[in-house]
Amino acid sequence: MNPHTPRTEARIHKKVAGSYWFERFHQFWLPALFANNMVPANAHIKAGMKSPLDPSVLYSEEEYERLYHVLKPKVTFVHFLKYVLKTFKEGKPDAHWKPYHVNCCPCSFDYDYITKIETLSDDLEYVFKKLGIPANPDVSKNKRRKSVDEIYSYFRYYRGVPSTLKREIYQYLKLDIDLFGYELPKNFLN
Repeated sequence: MNPHTPRTEARIHKKVAGSYWFERFHQFWLPALFANNMVPANAHIKAGMKSPLDPSVLYSEEEYERLYHVLKPKVTFVHFLKYVLKTFKEGKPDAHWKPYHVNCCPCSFDYDYITKIETLSDDLEYVFKKLGIPANPDVSKNKRRKSVDEIYSYFRYYRGVPSTLKREIYQYLKLDIDLFGYELPKNFLN
């Protein structure tokens, strides 16, 4: 991952999410900071707030702005993974990383087709052909989507992740990895 700078992150959040950046701060950043014990007990006082911080509370945009300046968050990939692991352990994973088998229950339903994002154009072409639906697979191609090999190159982000953390995350995602035919790079869990 690129080196993190709070100022750049704030600018990107405001540019991409517009006035909703604070909701992302509420949904991801603050809980990740709490999960990694990165929120000082007096942060609310420094931010001009009366009550101690509670990551489950949705504060005002102004309060998040003040918190952002007080905390100057630097959440690394390892911090993020620890937060993800915490949500798994609490039985409350966010929809962004909740295992697919929980959402779509492939063992409970007899699906005719299961597509993957990595091969979506080919999968849709096959499904449309089987169903007799005319389609132009080039229309469905996501021009920004990378090849399967390039997607697997994202495992490089895990180079600095402790093996124990990788193994713990793997335990929660193992069924998806097995069900949908994914493979981890050799020695990934070591």
